[in-house]
Parts: sequence; structure tokens; C-alpha cells
Amino acid sequence: MRGFSQSITFLRESPPTRRIDAIRERLKRERRDIINLSAGQPGLPPPIEIRSLLAKQLVEDNSMELTDTHRARVLLS
Repeated sequence: MRGFSQSITFLRESPPTRRIDAIRERLKRERRDIINLSAGQPGLPPPIEIRSLLAKQLVEDNSMELTDTHRARVLLS
């Protein structure tokens, strides 16, 4: 079985992350409601209607724009 590369020893948790975690833990001990808005993978997939619409637009649209705010507004309305 392969092990981890030695490069893994260079990975460190960022100091701001530690501070945020400490604050979150303190507030949880105080029985305060905490909403974690940290980055990560979503727990639920987008609705099938949204995925279908996006897939259709990807097939039909030949432009390669990074952000199309008009379409984003239409999707969210």
C-alpha cells in the first residue's frame, strides 16, 4: 500500500482558521446558535430543473464567457 508523500509534512492549518474555530467552539459551549458558512462541498445537489437548464445552455451557447450576470439573474428570478 502506498503512503503519503513527504510533502505532506509541509502542510499547515492557517492561523485565521484556528482562531475562527476557537471562536466557534467557545460560542457553541455558550449554547449560542452558530451558522457555519465556511467553504466546502454542498450537501445537496442543485434542483434537477436548474441542472437541466444549465446543461441545455452549455450545449446551445458557443460563447466561452466566464460570467454572464444577465443569465444568472434570469436563473435566480
